[in-house]
Amino acid sequence: MSAYSLEREITINARPADVYAHLDDLTRWQAWSPWAKLDPDALMTYSEPAAGVGAYMDWEGNRRMGAGRLTVLDCIPGEKLQYRLAFRRPMTDQAEAQFDLKRAGDGTHVTWRIRGQQNLIGRITWWLFAARIAGNQFEQGLQSLKAVAED
Repeated sequence: MSAYSLEREITINARPADVYAHLDDLTRWQAWSPWAKLDPDALMTYSEPAAGVGAYMDWEGNRRMGAGRLTVLDCIPGEKLQYRLAFRRPMTDQAEAQFDLKRAGDGTHVTWRIRGQQNLIGRITWWLFAARIAGNQFEQGLQSLKAVAED
């Protein structure tokens, strides 16, 4: 197994607490998540409550979106949200991702990163195709998060 990682950043003209509110409540991800756009009719199921450590979101979508669960592992309001992705379809895989928020003048600098482990075939696929696609999705997601947080 070999490690992979990906990271993207953006500065948002909103306070860290305001940006964090769009991350912590998993029901709010539909407004900015790049994956929500892959299947607007996907079945989404949320834990009660849908925020804080242990909160989760299950999704069941079309072949482009797939199926899986996102679970919040750790959070510091206004600073950090760490979560695990457990994919069930189209492949089974797990990864951990995190948002880090830091005050930047009157705004917030947001770093979104993902990391995981893959076998040789998975790593080749990651570097040939998936890293570019995931990078583009992270960039789109951060732009959408910026739009909703600045609104």
